[in-house]
Amino acid sequence: MLHATALGKSPLFRRYLPAREDNQRVHAEDEITSAVFGPLAFMEPAACFRICAVLLRQGARQAELPTAPPGTATVRFWPPGASVEPDLLVEFDWPDGQQCRFLIELKWRAGLSGHDQLHKQWRAFAPDPESLHTWHLLIAHGAGRTISRVADPADGDIWTRNGQRRLVGIDWKNVRDALAICRHGAPHVSTWANLALEFLDRVGVHRFDGFDCAGPLPTLRHVPFFTAPATGFAGFSSCPPLSPAPFISFFSSGTRG
Repeated sequence: MLHATALGKSPLFRRYLPAREDNQRVHAEDEITSAVFGPLAFMEPAACFRICAVLLRQGARQAELPTAPPGTATVRFWPPGASVEPDLLVEFDWPDGQQCRFLIELKWRAGLSGHDQLHKQWRAFAPDPESLHTWHLLIAHGAGRTISRVADPADGDIWTRNGQRRLVGIDWKNVRDALAICRHGAPHVSTWANLALEFLDRVGVHRFDGFDCAGPLPTLRHVPFFTAPATGFAGFSSCPPLSPAPFISFFSSGTRG
């Protein structure tokens, strides 16, 4: 679908626009999830982890992440839970036993399915909520405002561990920012990122449409970018950092295979 949309061979993208010519019910969130993020399931673990890390950093710039590429990656769409079904669950494993997981919920011009939807997802799919490397992402228009309203009167903030909040809001325009970084990666990652950028532009997620955040704008401390390595991590660099960060050290490493 990404190819057909980018090359002008299909008008199906119009069904995701705010105003449509018909009143047909459209499962926009599921279709967009599959179109934009489906290719993750076909990428090698290192590239998949790099993409998830860049996406996370759009909403949590100081997030702690493993500093080496993973050995395996498992990408599951709409994994069934006891009473809730998130859109995407991406799990990474390292040879030394380390694990990292990204629980992702996507919304397309819609609100949460109940005030406790995210709470149920976290309880069902975060088997080790104390883990430093378990992250819950909400991708939505106005995600920052939605996240600021999420509160559980019984349990309080169940996502904060060791001073870091594991629930991160990412606006669709921030997804564009992440894709703009990934387009400078390896050829297959660049192809996916460029096609996904064109798709988002067609459905109304443009390069810039104003700021949307729940609080003060974060200070941009690091601007990582790729220098088009053919494989692995060789050639990946960043603008001169103001201070060291685990995330930057991961991307600054040499080729790891």
